[in-house]
Amino acid sequence: MFGLWRTFDSVVFYFTLAVGLGGLLGTGPVLWRLGFHVQRGAFSVHVLHLAAASFLFLAARWPSPGRPGLP
Repeated sequence: MFGLWRTFDSVVFYFTLAVGLGGLLGTGPVLWRLGFHVQRGAFSVHVLHLAAASFLFLAARWPSPGRPGLP
């Protein structure tokens, strides 16, 4: 029973890690494009702020310490 739980916990951890890295890698080009190559309007600034908030959240959350027992 506990072996199955440990496997499930590892799968969830690595899936979350992959999604976080994918989010960081996907948000980077959006920030680059909106920050340097798009004319600034109200909507583009709004999307730029959303992308920056997403990037900062993922960057702060990704190395998530405090996960004892996982490799």
